[in-house]
Amino acid sequence: MQIIDTKNQDLLYVSYLDQELLEDKYRLPTHVKLVDAEDISYRKKDGGLQNIPLLATADEKDLSPGTFTALHTGFAEGLIMQCVADFKKILSDQPKAKMLIFSNSISEADHHGKYLKNDSRTSHFDVFVATSDKPEAHDSLKSFKRCPRPAIGITVAMIAEGFDCPQITHMALLDTQRSAVTLGQKTGRVTRVDREVSEDIEQVATIYAVNEPRNLALFESLRSEADTIVVDKISNDDKSFTGGGNSSDVVPVASRVGATTAISLETGQPLALTAIREAAKTSGVVATDQQLKDLANMLTQRSGDIELLAVSVRDQENALRKRIEARVRAVSVKTDRTAHELNSAIKKRYGKSRADMSLAELSQVWSALVDWCEEYL
Repeated sequence: MQIIDTKNQDLLYVSYLDQELLEDKYRLPTHVKLVDAEDISYRKKDGGLQNIPLLATADEKDLSPGTFTALHTGFAEGLIMQCVADFKKILSDQPKAKMLIFSNSISEADHHGKYLKNDSRTSHFDVFVATSDKPEAHDSLKSFKRCPRPAIGITVAMIAEGFDCPQITHMALLDTQRSAVTLGQKTGRVTRVDREVSEDIEQVATIYAVNEPRNLALFESLRSEADTIVVDKISNDDKSFTGGGNSSDVVPVASRVGATTAISLETGQPLALTAIREAAKTSGVVATDQQLKDLANMLTQRSGDIELLAVSVRDQENALRKRIEARVRAVSVKTDRTAHELNSAIKKRYGKSRADMSLAELSQVWSALVDWCEEYL
């Protein structure tokens, strides 16, 4: 431990090596579980359907729309439920534990809250949604923190910094990470040590996130900067990466959860490799790190190519209808026309309501609406 002298004599900063923080139990070891997003389908500006078999290996141009689609379709619920299943495993030892979800938008936070309250696997949990549009948001945060039972909190960005709740053990990141600093702030919500938990119980912070190259780069950046940590002081070195990108021209259709890769945030090593190394040591097996890595890769390797799931025409039509309605409401906010007037104008131009339109007709409406917005807004 080292005391850092500062120009401001009223402030005192304490510098710790990351390993010292772990050994002195000032923060928890952190497991990052990166979940593959597969079979992603979205409609482009021109109405054409784009398919991405695996987001982790997608082309650069597909990363932003692919991530946006995954976070607004079936993948999001799948990641949440994987995190919930992991969360349930520690409740016998930590009965007051809590799980935190960062959603991508206020509407998504509300959607995730309703989903958890209505699903039989999570309906018995206390679920608290705290977003900036709700006057009761701060009361919800207090209730989440003080809840004597296992609870799930959902927010967008209200508690990314400065919220102290050591009972949080699991976090699901369903938003787009834009810098190592913001990711570090969120990570700090789950790495606090719960002093009320018995010392003989191992505490671990667990973070679930989408497996895509920019997230990997941010976690690596966060890990490499953690050799020396200044307590209660956040670095101004904001290493930014592109987040979800411009999603206004993307119509999410479908996605699903694939395999999960677990790594240690402290070492960057796959947890599978760590487990194999310990097993080899216990069994007296002598092997090089490269041999153990090859074995870990074999155990987690995919079998064969990923086949795209067929997205039904009805699902594509519903996705387009929702996206058109969202764009109409956005236009209404920026003009003197109401959403009702705009919808009536669309119906008059195409001779039918969207409920009666085919997929091709909806694609035509969407493309024309996007072009109009680019020209006049």
